[in-house]
Amino acid sequence: MFRSRVLWKLYGSYALLIVIAVAGIGLLLFSRLRADALSDIDDNLRSEAALLVELARPALEAAAPGSSADGPTQALQNRVARAGRQLGTRLTVIAVDGRVLADSARDPQKMDDHSQRPEVRGARETGEGTASRRSDTLGAQLRYLALAVEDDRSTLVGYARVSRSLESIRRELGALAWRILLGGLLAVPVALALALFLARRITYPLDAMTEAAEALAAGNVETRIDVPVGRDELGALARAFNSMSRRLRSQMETITLDSGQLRAILASMGEGVVAVDAEERVVHMNAAAGRILDVDPGDAVGKPLWELTRVRGISEALEEAFRSPADDEGPSQERVLTIPGRSDRTLELRVSPLRNGRPASPGARGGRAGDSHGAVLVLEDVTELRRLETIRSDFVGNVSHELKTPVTAIRGLTETLLDDPEMPPETRDRFLGKIQGQALRLSSLVSDLLSLSRLESQGQGSGEDGDDIEAEPLPLRSALEASVRAFQPASDAKNIQVEVDLPEEPLHVHADLLALQEAVGNLLDNAIKYSPAGSSVEVRLRRLQDEALIEVQDHGPGIEPRHQDRIFERFYRVDKARSRELGGTGLGLAIVKHTVLSLGGRISFLSQPGAGSTFRITLPLAS
Repeated sequence: MFRSRVLWKLYGSYALLIVIAVAGIGLLLFSRLRADALSDIDDNLRSEAALLVELARPALEAAAPGSSADGPTQALQNRVARAGRQLGTRLTVIAVDGRVLADSARDPQKMDDHSQRPEVRGARETGEGTASRRSDTLGAQLRYLALAVEDDRSTLVGYARVSRSLESIRRELGALAWRILLGGLLAVPVALALALFLARRITYPLDAMTEAAEALAAGNVETRIDVPVGRDELGALARAFNSMSRRLRSQMETITLDSGQLRAILASMGEGVVAVDAEERVVHMNAAAGRILDVDPGDAVGKPLWELTRVRGISEALEEAFRSPADDEGPSQERVLTIPGRSDRTLELRVSPLRNGRPASPGARGGRAGDSHGAVLVLEDVTELRRLETIRSDFVGNVSHELKTPVTAIRGLTETLLDDPEMPPETRDRFLGKIQGQALRLSSLVSDLLSLSRLESQGQGSGEDGDDIEAEPLPLRSALEASVRAFQPASDAKNIQVEVDLPEEPLHVHADLLALQEAVGNLLDNAIKYSPAGSSVEVRLRRLQDEALIEVQDHGPGIEPRHQDRIFERFYRVDKARSRELGGTGLGLAIVKHTVLSLGGRISFLSQPGAGSTFRITLPLAS
């Protein structure tokens, strides 16, 4: 409140005016009272002098040069002394030549010439003279008034002078001066306090508006001015400020709402969105763009995009977009980029410049009128899409090849049999056996494809033929024992020992018995096929908190790291020649994966080339 410079400037002006006014009024009042007091004394002295003139005229006429009458007598001195005592005033009769003929305070014989006294000179010149001075005779400050005395012929015959001490007047004026000073000292603080109140009343709205403006500049749009102002300029200014604050609040709410909606939209987008200024510094980056570029969106704001990504293709696309013509519509740059790393990622990039119709800043790229002042980049990670397209292409090629091979073989063998009716029975039987084998292989392929299609349909909520697998609480121990028994002939044929490690504790999962046996059977089939004769295969079951873990371990050749990311793909074979030789369709692990996922579980594996593989199925236990 009291730190306002305007308040102190206004209050200082008020205080100076008050002090000057009080001092001036006091001086004028004192001067006026002093003048009035002297005027009253002069009036009294004039009346007394008029009486003295009548008293002294006969004596003065007698003392005039050339007069035949007797000079002044002791009687005049006595009358003057008596009159002076009665009036309380010093009376003096002075001859025209300056001699003192009578005086009520001293012996006139001992008094010097009075012809040159100021009041006598004034009386001689104008008929009346006044003077104030210190009397050497009485030792006090006196007020003198002298009147000229004339005879019947208007001839100057002397002077009648009266005087009175000014000590009483001085004392009264001194007391009056102290009263005026005391009154001023009492009036000044009251006036200063009133001036402070008035100054504060004037400057308070200004202080309030200043604080409100500072708060508004700091972002507090709720600021209002609540001051008692009227219809003057300050009141109009306060009302205008409150109106501006309300409009600004409304605009800020609209901007905040729009900004929040825009940020929510950008945050929910799967595509990455990056906005940069004309210097390629990041203005905004959504979470998707941060994930794609492996950058923290919060730390990226204000930094050059090229410094964050180090991807040359992005910088080149931005430069091309900035150099594009101002009348271009739509994205200026569209390109596909590959970002190297632990796993190469493929991005689709679209860049659109932001134009404002104003000349670009001197440091901005392009630097032409109507050029862009920034750009928006839209990034989409299509790595998985490209991978799926590759998988689909490979699947189409593989399934065509896998189906074409037995069909071609059956067709060729059949045509050979038909073209050679005289074929020996041994050869015919051998050809028919091959036809049967290819037909069985074709049937197995179709069966696996139907199983895989059925499992994928279940993952989407409906079966291929409208029949869903019904899951029910299933004891895992009995299911695994049945799967091991089913492959006992195959293991015995290769002299492979299947070791089973099952807990005594009953573990139940929600699953379909046939689907679960098919998944475990595919793992056992692969383990037996790829394990060398005389080795062993381990089947283990154990509990992990609320889950059951099934492990199938073999001691075969293992899987090289370059193949491990793709072994669950359809028709993918690590060793194609050996897989076909062993009768595999290339769909077994894909079926296992989709079966486990449809049961709400997980599948993983550990493999070391030359040391075998361990496949793990994790299923949630039935409650």
